[in-house]
Amino acid sequence: MPPSRLPLVVLLLVLAATAWSMLLLGLALTLPIETVQSDHAGLQPRETLVAVNGLRVLLFVAVPLAVTLLVGLLLLLARRTGWRPVRALAWGLASLLLAGAVVGFLTFLIGIFVVPGAGLLVAACAVTSAGAGQLKAGRTSRANSSTRPWPSPGQPQTR
Repeated sequence: MPPSRLPLVVLLLVLAATAWSMLLLGLALTLPIETVQSDHAGLQPRETLVAVNGLRVLLFVAVPLAVTLLVGLLLLLARRTGWRPVRALAWGLASLLLAGAVVGFLTFLIGIFVVPGAGLLVAACAVTSAGAGQLKAGRTSRANSSTRPWPSPGQPQTR
């Protein structure tokens, strides 16, 4: 039976991605990033995303948080059940978020702020996949060592 808890590294990566995504929501409310056109020359005034676009912009800013929470739940489910499609879905969502962040960075300036959280999620998926491979390899080597009719190299032969 697979372990039911996430490894500490994966948990920390998912928590860091969650904190980063929550920070993005706070920044959308408070950080003046949108330039507002004015009649005078020189520095132009800036407003927050919410002030310029309204509260509906928070739906788009909340997407990384929703994906982060979903990937965290999927990784936990994959760890508990050992079911590969769940882990593959987590990988797919994390990769899609990272790809969307890179495309968003190239087309809109906002995408660059999503890249760190998406990178943390991809790292969490990678650590989970590596851990699953080690767990599987550990089971296989134990099973093979007890059923082989001959000793491993360097093991004394007992009869």
